[in-house]
Amino acid sequence: MQRLRASFQRARQAGFSERFYDHLLRSDASIRQKFEGTDFRVQNEKLIHGVLAALALGEGRETGKLAFKRLRESHGARGHGVTMAMYRTWLHVFLVTLEELDAEYSDELGRAWEALFVEVFEALSDESGATKRALR
Repeated sequence: MQRLRASFQRARQAGFSERFYDHLLRSDASIRQKFEGTDFRVQNEKLIHGVLAALALGEGRETGKLAFKRLRESHGARGHGVTMAMYRTWLHVFLVTLEELDAEYSDELGRAWEALFVEVFEALSDESGATKRALR
């Protein structure tokens, strides 16, 4: 996880959040619609906190588990209604943006990020109750 943290820090210093949302909002009309009326100064901070929470979850920290319990509720069917297809687009844009901004990005690092977020997105989209048990 330390390699991922260092990668994200390098990208953040190069303006990651703003560039990420530039890409994301151009990627899919249904995603762009979800962000209508959004204050992106606030949203950029939420993105940073979400990535840091994913890293904490990957490390098995309780803070990560609690953050993703809240995100599952807010982003699920009763909240923002984020679909697995949207998560896949998010991940693609995340990796493209990292590759642009992290001078030390590699395919290996990309695969490590992908492994982390595939697990996170599966947990966020799980309606069976298994996620609730896993995130307790």
